[in-house]
Amino acid sequence: DGAVYKVVVTPTDDNVGNLSVDVVADAAEDAGSNGTAAATAETLAFNTDITAPTVTISNDTPGTATGPILYTIIFSEPVSGFSVADVNVANASKADSFADINTTGTTYTLLVTPPFGSDTTVTVDIANNVAIDRADNSNLAATRHNQLVLTEPDSSVVIFDLTSGQSSSHSDRTFEINQTYDIFLIFPSDKSALAMNTAARWSGGLNLGADDKIYMTVDDGPRNLAANATVKFESGSDFGIKFSSDGGFLSAIGIRDDAYAIQDVNLKKIMEDRINSALLVTANLSYLPTAPLGLLSTQGLAI
Repeated sequence: DGAVYKVVVTPTDDNVGNLSVDVVADAAEDAGSNGTAAATAETLAFNTDITAPTVTISNDTPGTATGPILYTIIFSEPVSGFSVADVNVANASKADSFADINTTGTTYTLLVTPPFGSDTTVTVDIANNVAIDRADNSNLAATRHNQLVLTEPDSSVVIFDLTSGQSSSHSDRTFEINQTYDIFLIFPSDKSALAMNTAARWSGGLNLGADDKIYMTVDDGPRNLAANATVKFESGSDFGIKFSSDGGFLSAIGIRDDAYAIQDVNLKKIMEDRINSALLVTANLSYLPTAPLGLLSTQGLAI
């Protein structure tokens, strides 16, 4: 009858928003040539986005990584709710926050650092349902990213683990004359017998000098030693570190607890040759109540 018209409006696919329909003034006229008034717009919300966001993982390191790795995480569309906690990393540590997030919320970068002495594969995963798009569609899981890693241990650190019998294996197990060292002797906390494999002994002891440090520590937290245990150059009845010399050479080194018991190691167990004790002064020897976090892993030794 010319009074009612029906219009089919189809929102665009894969979209979220508001659909507005109105009729402008004078769009039609009646039999007396009177123009129509403008219609009140009708607005309806719509959501035709039923597509789950996808996510890909890549990094800046072709081939084998030898140090920190910068990963790029890209979602197929802007998402919210995504955090560093949603990135699962194995055989390496991840930064506490993203290095960068682009303005659209689709691209995130994250620094991942494998430990020294690693010869392994770092894996990075992102599970499904950790982020949503504007239509509340949850993401699909990413394909796992695998990265070969071969990192060299810090050559200035040497560890003798007297519990497992292992030592750092870099530098052909030889102290170099032009290198300054931090040397860690890790004793068993239960005073069990000291172990050191013959193949784990080091040489080049005469190359150690006044700049090199020797740290005593234990494998499982503090023993009954003072946190600031002092160096003792001869037998005593208090806390301390003690070393013995033989003909001007360091022959043994150990720690004394409040029961006056000394647990020491004959250096022949860990060294192929001698260390000149005249080059070792009080400042070179110290006791650490707790071994530095991750110390063994920095040298690729078993934790």
